[in-house]
Amino acid sequence: RIGACVTHQALEKSDLVCAHAPALAYAESQVANVRVRNQGTLGGNLAFSDPHSDPGTVLLLHDASVTIGNGRGERRIALRDFFVDVYMTAMDADDLLIDIEIPDLPTEMKSAYRRLHRYQRPTLGVAVGAQVIDGRMSENRLAVGCIGPKPERLTELENKLNGVQPADIGRLVSEEKTYLRDLLRPVDDLLGSADYKLYMACTMLTDALESVTRSNAPD
Repeated sequence: RIGACVTHQALEKSDLVCAHAPALAYAESQVANVRVRNQGTLGGNLAFSDPHSDPGTVLLLHDASVTIGNGRGERRIALRDFFVDVYMTAMDADDLLIDIEIPDLPTEMKSAYRRLHRYQRPTLGVAVGAQVIDGRMSENRLAVGCIGPKPERLTELENKLNGVQPADIGRLVSEEKTYLRDLLRPVDDLLGSADYKLYMACTMLTDALESVTRSNAPD
């Protein structure tokens, strides 16, 4: 559980975070620049809901949740429901974000975060977790952010990848471009066209998944 006012730099360097959520530690090390990481907080980052932001994508991988509070009490919201749209969250006007709860990934699941960036702002962020048993993917988690209004878990693609051999990952991901476009809603902007972002999302999902499945392979 992380207090809302913990800085990005503190999370990047935390032994606890590195041990239990290494992909988050890496994502925190990539946020903007040193000055921002020294002063900016995870709670502020999530509450601002900037679509071009790293931490939220990785936290979706962990099924993270946030505690929201006001004068009437507190409530817990799953992060997937917390993000609503561009710079919009489920918080009311008198709410404060109090803390973030980050469950461990399933046992033996390896994770990774990949980002494409320009001028310190990510154009694309891809978070993946995978577990391989007997040469097949037994469980996986996928999230993509920074190319549309908010980060998203790719639950439909997760289900399709369960049970497949790692060699088939690239083909199956490339067949889901329509699904990814509809879910992620990529936009044309100064950081790239929607088609370019969608192409790179497929490429980076494949690369990250192949990387973690290799790390799952027996010695």
